[in-house]
Amino acid sequence: MREIQKKNPPTDPLLPSEALSRFRPKGRMKPVQTSAEQQVRFGFQVGDLGLLIPLGMRSELVEQSKIYPLPNMPAWFRGLFNLRGNLVPVFDLKTLLGLSQSEKESAYLLVLGTGAASIGLWVDTLPQALELGKPLQQFPPLPGQLGDYNRAVYGGEEMLWIDLDFDPFFRMLVENPY
Repeated sequence: MREIQKKNPPTDPLLPSEALSRFRPKGRMKPVQTSAEQQVRFGFQVGDLGLLIPLGMRSELVEQSKIYPLPNMPAWFRGLFNLRGNLVPVFDLKTLLGLSQSEKESAYLLVLGTGAASIGLWVDTLPQALELGKPLQQFPPLPGQLGDYNRAVYGGEEMLWIDLDFDPFFRMLVENPY
């Protein structure tokens, strides 16, 4: 009969600080390095407009779910949908801001915020990590009412990214929908 060799007996578990300090990445894995002038933010596109997700704001992509339209509302307000028991308003920024409409509808429903304070936006791209430098000193002309709620504009490789103050912007839309 073949004898089974016993491996080393289990030892006491490591403290979390010890376990984390034992990690040694292999291969090409490197930490993200940013200079003091750069910050990593997440942004998404609506038409040809780039918007940044506010720092610290929770966001999630939702598979297309049933959106219930409300009567007598502007075309840019698409309706409400149920997200884990919360009614979330859904906005179409392309229609609101008069941006060029593509042949196909926006593909993703992005929810910003949590609970009763969340909003849904139809977006054309998945959120992506962006390394941003310093904000531009002068803002280019922005569509619609965005200029009043713009915190900063950053120049990217292919487009400008707007740091929009979402809370007061959408509060203004709800209070003055027409």
